[in-house]
Amino acid sequence: MRLAAAFTLLASSALAANRLQAVPFLGAADSLFGAGIEGAGVDKAGSIYAVDFNDDALSAGQIAPSQTLLYQSSNNESLVNGIRFNIDSTGAEEAYIADATTHQVYKLTERDAATGTFAKSSVFCHDEGMLQPNDIAIAPLSGRIFLSGMNWTSDSVVGNGDLWTCDSSGLAKRL
Repeated sequence: MRLAAAFTLLASSALAANRLQAVPFLGAADSLFGAGIEGAGVDKAGSIYAVDFNDDALSAGQIAPSQTLLYQSSNNESLVNGIRFNIDSTGAEEAYIADATTHQVYKLTERDAATGTFAKSSVFCHDEGMLQPNDIAIAPLSGRIFLSGMNWTSDSVVGNGDLWTCDSSGLAKRL
């Protein structure tokens, strides 16, 4: 009896899994993002963002509910790789943008509620020793951010990457 119940459960789980199917949210035909789209982040309203807006490595944009520019670096050597949102100690929303080639993270503040854009951009943390940074994670209670980077080569091996942290004052430290 128990064996029959187990098989029934397995069969129903398998059927349920077959009904779940991924559906493209944004296709190539209607995307304003380039081939370098990555570093997805979500703000407090649930809007989705990524980098490489308008096929421009200097930019980050909103994917949904509409495709709009959020950030454009003024440094032509930038390569923005990731974006994360946080709520600061006053309740204001802020964003962090990783810049792989300049080895820094920008902090965006003073968000306009009507347009969703940020009025200020400043370097939050920087260290020439960082490989990139590429990906960002935030510890919301402390404001500490964590960064990862990879030395992208055709023969990359374990140990070719690095992890960093920047405390709430922007002090960068390799982990």
